[in-house]
Amino acid sequence: MITRTQQQAAGLEQNGTPGEDVTSKPRASGLEMLRIYPNPAKTELQITGSLAEGEVIRLLSLHTMDGKTLKTEENFSIPGSLSLAGLPSGSYILRLRTSEKSKEWVVVKLE
Repeated sequence: MITRTQQQAAGLEQNGTPGEDVTSKPRASGLEMLRIYPNPAKTELQITGSLAEGEVIRLLSLHTMDGKTLKTEENFSIPGSLSLAGLPSGSYILRLRTSEKSKEWVVVKLE
């Protein structure tokens, strides 16, 4: 078994990559830090987490898997929720957009 001291001496850090110091990596922020739950969901999705300083959700949109837009909400506040009431069960694409970035999640609606 290799000890932590032996890993450091060999130039291996926590992830096992030679010479890479994982403690100096910048922390993820913004859309990468948001949590969408529960997934799958029956009635609504909760959206929580924190954005980078000054970053806001300019547009939240929910789409069918073939791209049809079902819901949109501008200037969405975090934390927040999105109602899935009235939608049939199935898979959907949730897209959140800031002024600089966009991220998509596949969410599942259950009956």
